[in-house]
Amino acid sequence: MRYLYILLIVAVAGASCKKTLEEHPESIAAENFYKKPAEVEAGLNAIYTPLRDGGGLGALYQTQLECYADYFYGRGSHAVLNTYSGLDNTNISRVAGMWNLFYLSIRNANIMVQKIPLASAVGDADKARYLAEARFLRALNYFYLVRNWAGVPIRTEANMDSINVKRSAAGGCVCAGRERSVVCRVESAGCGQAGGGSFEVVGQNGAGGGLFVAGPV
Repeated sequence: MRYLYILLIVAVAGASCKKTLEEHPESIAAENFYKKPAEVEAGLNAIYTPLRDGGGLGALYQTQLECYADYFYGRGSHAVLNTYSGLDNTNISRVAGMWNLFYLSIRNANIMVQKIPLASAVGDADKARYLAEARFLRALNYFYLVRNWAGVPIRTEANMDSINVKRSAAGGCVCAGRERSVVCRVESAGCGQAGGGSFEVVGQNGAGGGLFVAGPV
């Protein structure tokens, strides 16, 4: 019986030393990614993630605004909105979260605007389509930012690494134009700097419709 126990101990000890899992972690540098269509599409999907977040357009954004309407009744932590009592700590945090989500989506869009032209395994037609999608989503984020905060810091692929970006003039980052050229001249009153300015076209709303434009060229 003693020998049987010894054999069992040896068997258990041998089994515990057996390699059951071998891991080979790998890290992918950004310089080596965004080369193939699937990789570019993964990057584009990352632009949508903050937009769909429940703390933003996914749910809370609409509630935060509709509580001010006369047909809406805010209760609980939203009651201060319904009574026009300003923002308490809870709602300040919510609004700050929305700001962060919009700029996170913009950051992801800027990365794609920067990386898509370098995608070696993507054709020119697909590059143009992917780039248009990234730019449109960036403009959509600025559209919501300007509606709620007026002038905001304009972050593009050119100043992604800048820590302090000054706030733009009110209405200076998202306007509507009619031109189909790459650079749109915005002259409408209250849109951008006095006397108009040049803005990058980042998306088009239908055939012959207005253009979403973001950021001075």
